[in-house]
Amino acid sequence: MRFLLIKIFILFQFQLYANGSWVKDLSFDNIDIWKNGSKRISVEVKNNKNKLENYNKEKVQEYLARRNKILKYADFSNFQTSSLKFQKDKDEIRIDNNGSYLNSRSVKTFFKEIHILSKNKSIITMITSQKKLTKEDINDFKKKLNYIEETNK
Repeated sequence: MRFLLIKIFILFQFQLYANGSWVKDLSFDNIDIWKNGSKRISVEVKNNKNKLENYNKEKVQEYLARRNKILKYADFSNFQTSSLKFQKDKDEIRIDNNGSYLNSRSVKTFFKEIHILSKNKSIITMITSQKKLTKEDINDFKKKLNYIEETNK
């Protein structure tokens, strides 16, 4: 009996761990989608020649505004940016964008996206959730991003 209770307890603990971890949902055309409950992370890695000198914060803001306008026609609307950070050095550009939008079912979705552009590669990542993203969500997202950067060098 005691052995059975211990076994049930271990299985229950394993189930709790499994419910709290990220699982690869699908992959297609250099894009991986990971899920954890209502949260999703998408990662796209592109190998291309980026002209880093052509990027500045104004051009990035214009690009994001055009992208959001196009997405509006795909039933994503009311994009609101809560913060946009743009970091540039000679080897890399990082764009960090936070905000929310309404999806096709008019459900408010919160997002954080990070674009990392180097001369020979682009990594585009986004986490979305129907609940407001917590610091823990963001830290988990950054850990995943660090892992992705290391494996795609």
